[in-house]
Amino acid sequence: MPQVNATEEAPGTNLPTSTEITYDVNKFLTEEEVSQRFIDIASKYELEEPFSKEDAEFVVRYSNTAVDALPPSNSMMASRSIHLYKGTQNRSFNKSKTAQGAKVTFSGKLTNHLNAINWTGQWYKGVTTAKINSGSAKVTKVKTVVQVSTYGLLGAGGTYVGLVNNSTISSESAKKGGGVTVNYLDKTKKYNAVLPVYSNVNAYVTVSTKTGSYNLYAF
Repeated sequence: MPQVNATEEAPGTNLPTSTEITYDVNKFLTEEEVSQRFIDIASKYELEEPFSKEDAEFVVRYSNTAVDALPPSNSMMASRSIHLYKGTQNRSFNKSKTAQGAKVTFSGKLTNHLNAINWTGQWYKGVTTAKINSGSAKVTKVKTVVQVSTYGLLGAGGTYVGLVNNSTISSESAKKGGGVTVNYLDKTKKYNAVLPVYSNVNAYVTVSTKTGSYNLYAF
């Protein structure tokens, strides 16, 4: 594992020291704010870079797949308090939204597989449908994205958490003059990650019209 130098912001560990959410930036978030915060965190860190304490708290508390649950820990090896995880999570969704004069229904199932024992054994899959129910004449593009962010223990003592994988699969349907009615996605992607302990998978559809665009998240 890579060596990590402690900083003033995270001396010794960036893992939460409380079972409660302590940072205001992580409190009272809507479902859409949670989804956007995962995207923002994934975009501002390099792989295997330790998170700030507030971002580490968010990932630990809001991830939808975890290796059991990491308790507060100052130990030299946080991984001693967890069980190495191998398992598959399935989540289904069905949502609708109307904006920019067009209504979309977004449905499907996301599958996320973690294997902390075998670093090459990670994969995820998305099977989704984004259907324009009304206003299709205005719709020039419908794009579906499934994103997985996986977080692992870093440092010689495994006392930091950071991003160990961030990747997407996507599908797009477009007509320059408008008239897009549906977009399908059915893809699987494999990836490598060393000692993954938390993971978050989500999907969103972007509907582009002649007057603007909007997003709808699965979760």
